[in-house]
This record gives sequence, structure tokens and C-alpha cells, in this order.
Amino acid sequence: MRDPTYEEAVSFLERDKTSDNEYNNDDYGVYVCSHFARDVCNNAEAEGLRCAIVHLIYIEVGHAIVAFDTVDEGLVYFDAITDERANPEVGKRYYKCIVPRPGFYYLPPDNDDTILDILVTW
Repeated sequence: MRDPTYEEAVSFLERDKTSDNEYNNDDYGVYVCSHFARDVCNNAEAEGLRCAIVHLIYIEVGHAIVAFDTVDEGLVYFDAITDERANPEVGKRYYKCIVPRPGFYYLPPDNDDTILDILVTW
């Protein structure tokens, strides 16, 4: 297991198909952010890349994303559902931490997504 370069992490996410999965939070099946993060990490580790699951703690609920400790840019975060780069900060609303793809933007969600804590698990 090794830490990738930033470009290797981005290239891995482009190849990884986890973001093609459908988010599902109903009574008949569940596949939510923590499942996306788990699968991205498992797939990265299968390629020999060290990947962390990151739990963002909110007031009401939370969110799971992933991180790579890149050898050239340090710790970088990505949303496992969309593969978009994120820059989470305690005290900031998560939707404002996402670096959206060109032409995209995020509106505030219905729930309060203010980050109270960031837990990185390797």
C-alpha cells in the first residue's frame, strides 16, 4: 500500500466506477454515502493506493467522503458520490466546501450541513 501522487488519485477516481452507482435510501435497499466511500477505498486499496474514509459530523446527520494523503499535495479530499474535490473545514457548511465541476454549483441543502468535526480513518 502506498500514498499516490495527486494525479494518480484523480486518475484512479476517473477510472473507478463507484460514482456510477445509484444513491438509494429507501426501505427496500440502502446504498448511501458511507457505502460509496467504502467502495472507493476498497477499490483504491485493490490497486495498492492508500485511501481513507472521512466522516463529516453535522448537527443533525453526517456525510462520508474519502481522502488520499498524496505525496505532492498532502491530504486531499473527494466526495465519493460525485468524485468532486472537497475542502472540508470545521465550522463551514459542506456544500460550500465542494469544488464543483465546471458549469455546476450547489444550493444549500434542507438540512444543516455545518461541519462540527472531521474524522479521518485509515
